[in-house]
Amino acid sequence: MHPLIKRVIKLSCLAGLMFFLADRCLFFNQGFLERTASKIAYPFLLFSGGISDLMQGWTESKNSYQTLATKFDTLKLDYMNLIDQFIELRATHKQCASIPEITRFNERYNKQNNVMAKILLRHLDTDEHYMLINKGTRHGVAKDMVAVYQNHLLGRVHETYDWYSKILLITDQRCSVAAYASSTQAAGIVKGFNNDTRCTFNYVSHLFTVKDNDMVISSGQGLVFPEGFCLGRICLQSIKEKALYHHIEIEPIVNVRLINFCWIVNGLAVEGTTAQR
Repeated sequence: MHPLIKRVIKLSCLAGLMFFLADRCLFFNQGFLERTASKIAYPFLLFSGGISDLMQGWTESKNSYQTLATKFDTLKLDYMNLIDQFIELRATHKQCASIPEITRFNERYNKQNNVMAKILLRHLDTDEHYMLINKGTRHGVAKDMVAVYQNHLLGRVHETYDWYSKILLITDQRCSVAAYASSTQAAGIVKGFNNDTRCTFNYVSHLFTVKDNDMVISSGQGLVFPEGFCLGRICLQSIKEKALYHHIEIEPIVNVRLINFCWIVNGLAVEGTTAQR
């Protein structure tokens, strides 16, 4: 490039710079460069402001979420506590609704040694009839105590463990109870044959009259079963010519499948009470 042209370019740049400095120092008016720079900077400022607002909103949202999460956890805990209380109240209500009869029985006999037990399991099969209860030796239950519901005899304690016991039901074939028909005083032995709806009333002499639907009551003879508890009602009876004994079947009034609680009592103590009645 020609030296003269280079000199002109340098002088032009220097003159422009001097003019710019003089304009800034003496007049303070916005020029083309400021307006151009402001236009270029505006999108960045706008973007920066948007980012700032977004970060502030996110921070506030995070704080709000943490506050709501804390409140939710508190409400959830309160809800679970209320559910637990509700379940407890419902269970208590069901239990109270299930045992008014046996409660009245306990008040009637007023025995300190009575143990109220919940039925855990029922086994009613062709091999044997028994139920398991939630009370054992730790609760004062002993072998040969009897299980009753209201004024009905259910069976006797056959085996005891620390926390539960096995009750042999009157419908089991191994169970025999001395009894009599309430209206005719016909005496005999009630024996189960592994049928939960039937027992036999054996050894009732042909000299006695037997009536349908008559109540069969335990007589207290023997050392296990007490006197004065119902075993069932006569549902079938017949006698053959020249036979020495009636053929009698009785039906237990209490359906052991439908009850959830029973009393475990000392047979001898209850017998003494019924004797006084």
